Amino acid sequence: MRSRRIVVALVFVLLGARQVLGQADSCLRRNVPVNVLNDQGQIVTGLTENNFIGSIRHQPVKVLSVTQDDSPRQVVIVLDGSGSMISEPTAWRLYLTVARNLIAAMPSGTLAGLVVFSSKVEKNIPLTSNRGILQDELTSLESGLRTLPKGPRRTALRDALVIAASGFDPTQQGDAIYAITDGEDNASKLGQNLLREKLLNKVIRLFTLSVDFGAGPTREERLGLMSLPDLSNATGGYAVDLPRNAIGGPPTLANGSGEATPEGEVLMLQFKQIFSFQRMEIELPKALDKSQEWNLKVTGTEAKELTVVYPHELAACTKPVQSSRATR
Repeated sequence: MRSRRIVVALVFVLLGARQVLGQADSCLRRNVPVNVLNDQGQIVTGLTENNFIGSIRHQPVKVLSVTQDDSPRQVVIVLDGSGSMISEPTAWRLYLTVARNLIAAMPSGTLAGLVVFSSKVEKNIPLTSNRGILQDELTSLESGLRTLPKGPRRTALRDALVIAASGFDPTQQGDAIYAITDGEDNASKLGQNLLREKLLNKVIRLFTLSVDFGAGPTREERLGLMSLPDLSNATGGYAVDLPRNAIGGPPTLANGSGEATPEGEVLMLQFKQIFSFQRMEIELPKALDKSQEWNLKVTGTEAKELTVVYPHELAACTKPVQSSRATR
């Protein structure tokens, strides 16, 4: 009987050791999405683990493998319906067009959701494979102020992004939020750091679209627009800020023949990165006690002026929760 108890105890010890090793392995080994762009705005393909050099805290990060990942994605579109966004009808129609184009570009199997907000979230369509629901909702928003709730239309961008992030349940590799906004935030209850940690911990990429109308942004807008590219870079997304046209209006995405303008091509490149990337498996030199920046560079290629799009920050390792029995 005593020998049986010893065997059972050894089994539990081995299982516990295996669980600890598994947690350590998942902490040190990460999968990150990576895209490499050339100076002509094209995605560079055919790269392998030998073409990348990574480092963190002046220590090498091992690049174990690089594989193409075109599996179905989960994407939530976050549409800013604040006063500064809907006050100009032609600009509002552009934002709706971009959202429609993104939905139309989604590969088969994509799950998509829609969050519309101003001072608070006003519409929240959960992830669905039914594109018609999303397109119908965007059509209903064309009237702008006549469609959306009355009252002050301030901007709670950070709060809306956190609500959008909560819609990924469960999360999967390549999850993305696509935010169409001018970057202003004057009503959120949550701070920038909390939003950042939320996206990093859930491994959600943030892609953003803003249009620079050169109208003299408010202080909140200036701070917001500065943080959008930073937050996109941190999460592995890609921020686009389009210039206004020659007469100060919204940019044109296609010419009279239906061909993409330079602005339209930039958006197409952004869309492609949402749905297709190289999945890179890396191994860190040690566990992270807090989120950390790391560096990733391309080597061994003749192409010049390459841009590497990847999560510039890695989340801290999550500590396993001990039960009350385990702590006795």
